[in-house]
Amino acid sequence: MIPAIWSCIHHRLPLHEAVRSLAAEGWRAVEIGTEHLVAIEEAPDGGRLVDLARQAFAETGVACPQAHAFLAANVAQPDRAAGAADAERLRQHILLAARFGVRNIVMHPGRRREATTRAEFAEVRRLNREAFQRLGDCAGEAGMRIGLENLMTRGFATPGDMLDLLDAIGHPAVALTLDTSHAHASGLDVAAMARDLGAQTVALHISDNNRSGDAHLAPGGGTIDWPAVMQALHETGFTGIFNLEIPGERHPVPELQRLKLAHARRVAEWLVQLH
Repeated sequence: MIPAIWSCIHHRLPLHEAVRSLAAEGWRAVEIGTEHLVAIEEAPDGGRLVDLARQAFAETGVACPQAHAFLAANVAQPDRAAGAADAERLRQHILLAARFGVRNIVMHPGRRREATTRAEFAEVRRLNREAFQRLGDCAGEAGMRIGLENLMTRGFATPGDMLDLLDAIGHPAVALTLDTSHAHASGLDVAAMARDLGAQTVALHISDNNRSGDAHLAPGGGTIDWPAVMQALHETGFTGIFNLEIPGERHPVPELQRLKLAHARRVAEWLVQLH
């Protein structure tokens, strides 16, 4: 594992400028954040932005093995047309991420907060299965894997929830993402969850909280037992990037932002060498 950070810590910069800034701050790998994919997708000169970002990655040596597809996508929403449109947008993000050589792309399962009955949950599961089997085909053809992220939503929070979903989809290009902040804020043992998900985990969203909410702080800013988490990840053989997703560490004062990121990087470097 090597420390990494999601590119949208610098969400006000275009991707190529964010990459160069992170390289100057000492980061060697990034997850391309959803805001940056959306910005490229919606720009009239998106092709030029892709070229500029690829040039920035090449010239800085920063790796980008991971990306986060459209954050707000919901393939299981009651409006079927809207769900299909979201699935198509996720497919387009797979193709866009492939242009950067991304290997693992994070996505959120489709969900319905209002679902309470067995029949409603079965319908949500069916829509997820159908959408992610098709998206898995697209990802597999691009040499990528989808990592479905554990959420703080009923039916998509626990290890059992996520592994059952994965079994229902049954696609070799669809695996899991472990979000430590979501797990901890949901009252779960993060290290135990890492062990339960095991080799199905292909991506990490690393951040901390004190269980009062999804604060997305740097490790050490909350109450997660990080040495235990690192031991669990070591036991599972995880070899991806140790990717920090820490919007809770954003600060409007540039020098304070720089210092907070330097601290986060040093903490991540210490954690990955524990085991």
